[in-house]
Amino acid sequence: MNRLSLISTFGRVVSLLVGVLFGSIVYAQTNPSSLDFNLKQGSTATFTIESTSTPYPVIDLDFDWGYLSQPTESDNGEYEIMYTAPTGYVGSFNFLIEYTGTQFFPFLTSYTRYTQINVNVSTSLIETKDDIVLYEGQDYIDIQPSLNDLYSDGPLNIEHIAYTQQGSASIQDDMTVRYTPPADFAGRDIINYIVKDEFGNKGNGVIYIVSESQNTLSDTIYLIVSSENDQYLFLPKREMSLVSHTGGNGNITLFNEMAAIFSPIPGRSGKDEVVYSDGNGYNRTMIIRIIDNAPDADVVKDDNVFTSVGNSITFNVSENDLISGGSIVYSSPELIDLGDGTFQYDPPSGFVGFKDFVYRVNTGSQILTGNIQVKIDNYFPKVINYEFDAYSGKPLVLNYDVPIDGYSFNILSSPAYGDLEYFNAQASVNLECGNVDIASVIYTPIESFQGQDEFDLQYCVQGGQCKVVKVKVNVNLPEGGDCVCVENCVWPGDTDANGIVDFSDMLAIGYYMGETGPTREEISTAWSNQASDEWFISQVSGTNLKHVDSNGDGMVTDADTASVIKNFGAYHSFIPSTIQVLKKSPIILIPRTTEVDSGDVMVIDIALGNDASPVLDIHGLTFQMRIPPGLIDSASLDVSFHDDSWLSDGFGIMQDFIQPTEGVINSVLTRTDGLPKSGDGIIGTTTFIVEDEVNGFRLKEGDTKLPFDIDITDILAYDSYGQAYTLPLTSAQVYLNIQEEEEPEVKLSERSLNDKLFVFPNPAKDALQVHLNGKEYIHYIRIYDMMGRKVLDQNNLREEHRQVDVSGLMEGLYILEVSDGKDITTQKIKIAH
Repeated sequence: MNRLSLISTFGRVVSLLVGVLFGSIVYAQTNPSSLDFNLKQGSTATFTIESTSTPYPVIDLDFDWGYLSQPTESDNGEYEIMYTAPTGYVGSFNFLIEYTGTQFFPFLTSYTRYTQINVNVSTSLIETKDDIVLYEGQDYIDIQPSLNDLYSDGPLNIEHIAYTQQGSASIQDDMTVRYTPPADFAGRDIINYIVKDEFGNKGNGVIYIVSESQNTLSDTIYLIVSSENDQYLFLPKREMSLVSHTGGNGNITLFNEMAAIFSPIPGRSGKDEVVYSDGNGYNRTMIIRIIDNAPDADVVKDDNVFTSVGNSITFNVSENDLISGGSIVYSSPELIDLGDGTFQYDPPSGFVGFKDFVYRVNTGSQILTGNIQVKIDNYFPKVINYEFDAYSGKPLVLNYDVPIDGYSFNILSSPAYGDLEYFNAQASVNLECGNVDIASVIYTPIESFQGQDEFDLQYCVQGGQCKVVKVKVNVNLPEGGDCVCVENCVWPGDTDANGIVDFSDMLAIGYYMGETGPTREEISTAWSNQASDEWFISQVSGTNLKHVDSNGDGMVTDADTASVIKNFGAYHSFIPSTIQVLKKSPIILIPRTTEVDSGDVMVIDIALGNDASPVLDIHGLTFQMRIPPGLIDSASLDVSFHDDSWLSDGFGIMQDFIQPTEGVINSVLTRTDGLPKSGDGIIGTTTFIVEDEVNGFRLKEGDTKLPFDIDITDILAYDSYGQAYTLPLTSAQVYLNIQEEEEPEVKLSERSLNDKLFVFPNPAKDALQVHLNGKEYIHYIRIYDMMGRKVLDQNNLREEHRQVDVSGLMEGLYILEVSDGKDITTQKIKIAH
């Protein structure tokens, strides 16, 4: 599900308003797998379901969930249904609508399927609609995004600008956002904003800034679309007309003069060809590859089960199903059927990972399939030298809550200056500053002690599989008598609450950009355990969204990323070493050369997915790149993800990289609009200067080349639901020339100056790195503005590498001119402070 479902008048989500204010809204579609309803208490929505017989609801809810009218048949087998939200409930829930149809193969076979109805009920309704705004060269644009938003208790006032990718945005008044493009505006940008109604309830929306293409020659673009999510088709010019649409795997509706929306038909795969024309000879052809990725919505729900390595697990698959009385007629042979929906599974000895199974239920009218995924993992704490801070006389609470049974901590060596206890998940510990109701290790240093204490623990799971955890605690005198948070605390930067700050935490900020909730008493990014009220929304993992609000201001915005950078690598508990679901789409490293000399610039393109396994519905990605530390000039490192890749769609993408230790580079990129993307191809580039510190590498006699590997590890991605998964590890091998060949100069002379010149990063903020490969020397560097005026001149140089200070130049495009004393070459550069 994505943001298009919130703004498309024909898409998969119904926008609901109070009936007496706005009347009912009719929603028509080819039945999707799900419909999302955002409702004010007591309001009514009308939608249609196509069916060959009267559709009916499948509901198993034990509270007042509202009211559904009897379906009323209209033309062509469409049934109109009215839904009224409850008046005394605030929250989210779902139920199913069962419908029937006829398929041509096997010949005229009837089927029964379901559409899942997801309902969110609130005290007032705010339904923001995307704005796509045309930029026509002006200094700024004033935008009133709430004019097309829907609300029950207005007016809506602009509360905050959550994020802007390239230009700048400011609030001019309650209704107006002023967007100022950068000097070298490439034509597209994105703004995330937050609005508030008269009751203080908040919502968030997205503004897309677009511009017209100056192309006059017809062109063709290629897109990959998952059937799970609608896709914007941004048009190169205004008021283009749809000339043709073949393929029949989706529907197209015009959004405004600069965009249409492509809605895949659930269950279909193939290629559609879409042609738009401006009527003056310019055509834009779009070849859209549709891949069926839509989940089934059935009364038989999928199950996720967890157990430790080598240990049997018993579970019931019927408890979460929305139907009772069905009989299980089949299950995977690896499962032991104990009856009444209960199964036992015995994992293979020593196996760590995921096992997938199915079971089938006869409902009396059809056979339905349920999926079971068993995760087998011990959740051992990562083996690192844990070191924590504590105050004398105050408990240090180390929560460790993992989804398996039968784990525990044993005390191997006790601390010398305090008490140490372990409490399992069934215990409730009453401390001075609150209760602890999850599995925790609690260390309490003695009063007035100041210094370092230490202890050893043993983490064990069923079957006697154990690992030792060594802990040191730096104990300081308390700074005050106030209580500190002891459970479910917010640690700024640890947005997923897994115990450590890393770039996986940035993925949550991008995914939940613009969400709002209660502010914390302490608005701070300091690394400390901070108490916070629960937010109404939780992440898909079950972790409350309050953890994503790193600075405590009650909003998820770009400002929250500062805590991730500031506290990167910090931890506040034992860190589970666990595994993620593996998808097969690859990350591919593509070195632009496989042989380099010491002092050369190494450029490696980063591709995501390929034609055989494109990436489907990805929202964000983080990974770690490892390079032998003696072979990289850390100061020269740059990682840049392209604004014009298939993943960013020209609007740019929130990105960062950090080098916590030499040779280890952590990178992250995430969208902020809630719209996942599908595709394959190059998304970014890594650049660094190769050094010749080869000490420690073992060479054979006569070797002239040293092979070294560049590895990608620790991969984590978010899909369209905010669910985390991983991708296969990958690597690339490059050779470092360690001995001069007989005729190196002859080979180098065959390469042009432009081929040997590397300029990075581009765009540059304050410093531009200019480098010549092949042990050539730079003689001068000059920079000209786009009017041809010289703005920088550095002469009489004799350097392979030169760092150029561009902090004094205005943002915009420039021409860089470089000479090696024999030839002159130019490159276009961009300054973006």
